Amino acid sequence: MRFGAYPLERLRGTVQFIGDVLAPETRTVKVRIALANPAHRFKPGMFARVAVRGEEDALYVEKATGRLERRAVLLGDLLPAGVEITSGFEAGERVVTSNTILIP
Repeated sequence: MRFGAYPLERLRGTVQFIGDVLAPETRTVKVRIALANPAHRFKPGMFARVAVRGEEDALYVEKATGRLERRAVLLGDLLPAGVEITSGFEAGERVVTSNTILIP
């Protein structure tokens, strides 16, 4: 995860809680993450950009108009513009980049 106040610092934590309400205006959800904070730099309510990794990292590739394929990928570094994909995806393929929560 990265905090806006510390954009060059990448941190790891453990998800303890994920809220069940998505704010439609901001498309954000409240999440509680436990992380080391010995210098007390991180305060409750701070915003962070978080990449959650589950058992398998995957994305949806468009195979034909309206037809998607879920594909396992190997993730690399967390970059300022997103996450590096090191395998499982070819240049030029079209992927779903938003509203993936709506895919059954």
